[in-house]
Amino acid sequence: MRIVIDMQGLQASNAKRGIGRYTSDLVKNLLDSKENNETFLLLNGMLSEIISSICNEFGRYMLKENIVVWS
Repeated sequence: MRIVIDMQGLQASNAKRGIGRYTSDLVKNLLDSKENNETFLLLNGMLSEIISSICNEFGRYMLKENIVVWS
């Protein structure tokens, strides 16, 4: 199955609480599962100040080319 996750909740000012924390935990648990899914993370290019740290954090769990920045 192909799964696409909008990561804007993690890019907002509430990244360390609320929806940001939920988004991060959900994605990490999904990627840790042994399901054979193709997962893509979508990052908003207008919220560029946190893109590199998100790419570094989730790049350990998945292929970096599956982390897509859009504008």
